[in-house]
Amino acid sequence: MTTETTDTQTPKEVMRGFFGRDLIYVLLWAAQLGAATLLTPVITRLLGPHHYGFAAICVTMMQLLVAMAGFGLNLAVQRTYASKGETAARKIITLSIVIAAVFFGIATSTGPIWSKALHLGAYRGAIAYTVDWTACQAVTATILGLLRSRDQLGRFALVGLMQTALSELLSLVLVLFVRRTANEYILGEFLGQAATLAVGLFLVRPAWLRRRDLGDLWGVLAFAAPLIPAALSSFVLSASARLVVNADLGVAAAARYAVASNVGMIAILLLYAVSESWMPRIFSMSDPGAVQDALTHSRNALYTLLIPLTVGLCVASPVLLRIWAPRSYRPDGLQLYVAMIAVSTFPYAGASTRTRALMRSGKTRPAATVTMIAAGVSLVMNLLLVPVIHIAGSTLATLVAYILMQAMVVRYSQPLLKLPRPSLRLCIEVGVAVAIVFAALLVPLTVPFLILRALVGVACGLLMLAMLSVLRKPPSNRLLIPISHWVHARVGF
Repeated sequence: MTTETTDTQTPKEVMRGFFGRDLIYVLLWAAQLGAATLLTPVITRLLGPHHYGFAAICVTMMQLLVAMAGFGLNLAVQRTYASKGETAARKIITLSIVIAAVFFGIATSTGPIWSKALHLGAYRGAIAYTVDWTACQAVTATILGLLRSRDQLGRFALVGLMQTALSELLSLVLVLFVRRTANEYILGEFLGQAATLAVGLFLVRPAWLRRRDLGDLWGVLAFAAPLIPAALSSFVLSASARLVVNADLGVAAAARYAVASNVGMIAILLLYAVSESWMPRIFSMSDPGAVQDALTHSRNALYTLLIPLTVGLCVASPVLLRIWAPRSYRPDGLQLYVAMIAVSTFPYAGASTRTRALMRSGKTRPAATVTMIAAGVSLVMNLLLVPVIHIAGSTLATLVAYILMQAMVVRYSQPLLKLPRPSLRLCIEVGVAVAIVFAALLVPLTVPFLILRALVGVACGLLMLAMLSVLRKPPSNRLLIPISHWVHARVGF
């Protein structure tokens, strides 16, 4: 992918790149999510609410620590590859190893202090394994960033699927044949990630750092440093509620929130994968006009795709929740929480589009500022609302924070790159989708209605796949032509 080729493409051709070759990488991210998701119903039943709740807390801790150990180098390596080439990008891998090693030393030496402060118990077992897992995960994320920039699809798939499928398989084996505790589950995750890291390092071959590289590395760190508070703030937005729920309501409530979050966050996780997959193409574009067209049309396309995805997910959520968790989790009482988290996907999509514009311009500091403010609001709302309205307080905090983040990032990014607003028609359709999501909460949970919900979910999924097919290439199937007209009118072609 060259800059000249990307900039001379028409908006339709760029969109076909986003939803063509780039979509394969998104699907690989989704496959990783799916590997973990498929085992969730098994793990919830094997571990029970207490041990699964503690395992979910450890996963949350890993996400928090990776935000620090990763140092934003997964994006920095893509930017470096686009601007300075292969060798400079391989040096970023080496830098990632150094930073992860320093982080590991600090986290391990201070572990007894922060583990006790967070009410996680003694620093051993699952908590210690979480730190080991984090150090490996941080470097692997940078490796995946380089493999994506190289467009090495096979190697990307191998590393990506190893870190999920292999890790989940090892966790399942340990839980089944050793002990059914959170310790064994997290140990399996760490062992799988360590094996993945070894394979990833062999594939990318990190380059030696020399004294003359210090100037370039300072530039990389200047770009990446604001991404640390941004990543920490993103963690607060997406996952810290589990810690607050655990502290106020106990491990069992944290387990119920984890189940609702796993279902409701599916679309948000996919949007994160979209950003990871699209950034190399966006970094390679030098013409501001081409970037503006690409971001505008892709934002409208994401809103259009999210309509059937969100409606289908929330309408079918009672069926999914019963599959995800046994009766001891009281899954029927989690529908409202899934709906509120899922609806947050719309403002998150708008905010992520604007954030891509900031990243492409190298303006990581405003992105960090916006995320930090939104995360602060979310944390305060969690602390105030969870003791009063329990899990609903956490989901409401998530929704409000993402709406606030979208409003602020528009203000910061608009002077850099003016993006037209979505059409009124598309905004109305998003509003109707949100109304349907909450209206579905009133539908009874009897067997006939559960079957109807499942059918609606399947239909929405098929509609979204048809829309993706339209975005990739002109439809040859007559049945897709009406869908093609509908999609293109909203995307802006």
